[in-house]
Amino acid sequence: MMMARVLAPESTVLLLDESYVNLDPHWQLTVLERRREEANAGRTVILSIHDLDLARHYGDRVIVIDKGRVVRDDTPENALSADILEGVFHVARQEDRWVRV
Repeated sequence: MMMARVLAPESTVLLLDESYVNLDPHWQLTVLERRREEANAGRTVILSIHDLDLARHYGDRVIVIDKGRVVRDDTPENALSADILEGVFHVARQEDRWVRV
């Protein structure tokens, strides 16, 4: 991440692939909150993310891809609907946890 900032400090687009993985929860949230601040300041932030809860919380738009095909490009609420979660990821939300379906 630091190398990208040195090479492209004036970039208006930031593309990140799972930039928070292998960090403890505090730093995961810190990374995502800083990306949110950049987006709020006008920078385009594109983040590849597999954590559905974090995608729902931090995303303005979510693109769900299945087998290389865009299934939905919409708000987090619509893109991560129960039908899509079950059809693409084979999971459902029960109370406060994910279960396989």
